[in-house]
Amino acid sequence: MVYAVGTKVEFLHTGEKGVITAILDHEMVNVLLIDDDIEIPANLEDLMLPSSQKTTVNSPSAPRPRIKQAPQRKPAVQKKAVPASSPVKQTSGPIAGKPYLYLGFDDLINKEGVVFGYALHLINNTSYTLVYQYNFDFLGKTEDKGNGSLPSNSNVLLTKMHHTQLNDSPVFHINCQPWTTSGKEKWSKKDLKVKAKQFFKKIEIAPQLNRRVHLFELFTRFDPPESAGLSLKEYTESTQVKEEKPQGLYDNLLVEIKDLDRIANFPTSIDLHIENLVDDHRTMSNQEISSLQMRRFVAYIEEAILHGISPVYIVHGKGEGRLRDKIRYKLNEYPEILEIDAGFHAGYGDGGATKVFLKK
Repeated sequence: MVYAVGTKVEFLHTGEKGVITAILDHEMVNVLLIDDDIEIPANLEDLMLPSSQKTTVNSPSAPRPRIKQAPQRKPAVQKKAVPASSPVKQTSGPIAGKPYLYLGFDDLINKEGVVFGYALHLINNTSYTLVYQYNFDFLGKTEDKGNGSLPSNSNVLLTKMHHTQLNDSPVFHINCQPWTTSGKEKWSKKDLKVKAKQFFKKIEIAPQLNRRVHLFELFTRFDPPESAGLSLKEYTESTQVKEEKPQGLYDNLLVEIKDLDRIANFPTSIDLHIENLVDDHRTMSNQEISSLQMRRFVAYIEEAILHGISPVYIVHGKGEGRLRDKIRYKLNEYPEILEIDAGFHAGYGDGGATKVFLKK
């Protein structure tokens, strides 16, 4: 059986479905899990064709699957996903929307097809570049906050929430300020109280995302600019931070506000031994264990990258080295990673953990 990039596959032991995105070597490939939208390394011996495409590949006498050899063709180049904190330009589609600033709650769905949470997108469907500050509160306490700038006709993923938090009186506070060639406009403020009863009624196709989300209009207009008719030189001078802060301290910078409590309590290591991940693993197959370990690893390293925590330790143990190899293949995909140290580490032994350093 020939496996190549783009082949739809199914894991032998768990039944999870995915698509091969890259050939790593003669025994291992990268697989994008369709239900979880996570890309993990996998051994060929753990894969098969989906049930609807099975032929003789699974018969006892069938030859072992092999990698398609195509020396005449250049290997496919993987497209890197846009980071959650980067604005995403509007995609093509029939949904133009109104020139408003929106907040969209996009469903997060697990492999059973159940909505377990929401991703919050700030959608700038105006002709302005917007500067924004936001707080997201639950039960009167701020759980997430930040600021930034958002070009016209773009959107940004702000944060995520669990569906049970709809019962915790969520309130989204935002200050927004357009910047135009006519001058600096006034701050506009909005406090959006998210009520569960209204939340499930407000389902529309969001501009730019081009899919059905729980969509709220934040601003439909902005206050007139404080000054008009400025020359380019005058406009440039007017946008410099002069009075609010000492000259030269934070000029032209938007400082990202991070959740200091989350950073302070972020663990500098993760132990992927299965007995530390689940209470009872005796009924789990090897593939189920490997899949769970990789999910926990991906979630951990991506949060470490998000908060700039470095160095961190990935404790995988020695064993046959399969988990270690999968982790190192995955680490090589992150451009934020500066160095991987697989040597001896005090407290973790020789070869039982991988130390990861991030770029500053």
